Amino acid sequence: MTKPRRPVSKIRHCGAQHHFVGDCRFHLSTLVNGYVVSTVGEWQPDGPGTDYVTVGVQLYETMVFRGDGSEECGFGWSGPELAVRRYVTAVEANAGHFAMVDKWNAPIEGDDQ
Repeated sequence: MTKPRRPVSKIRHCGAQHHFVGDCRFHLSTLVNGYVVSTVGEWQPDGPGTDYVTVGVQLYETMVFRGDGSEECGFGWSGPELAVRRYVTAVEANAGHFAMVDKWNAPIEGDDQ
């Protein structure tokens, strides 16, 4: 028997950075079921051409927040992060971002995000 899924009106992929104030070279963001999944990395606080600095404890991280109700790419978020994952490489970060999108679009039984 298939578990029920959350109803999805849209999964909206946007390129903007959504959860870190530093200018990161790597950034993905997706709005799914009213949640913002944001992944950032490759932060160069001293400008382009300088060494990357960790975001949290790794070079890349994904965070999930409740969205602000907007379905547009300029969406915001509210409250504390609901989930966090960190990665060492851009390949891991990219895969991790979309795994988190899948998770927040997962079956609702138990709703144990």
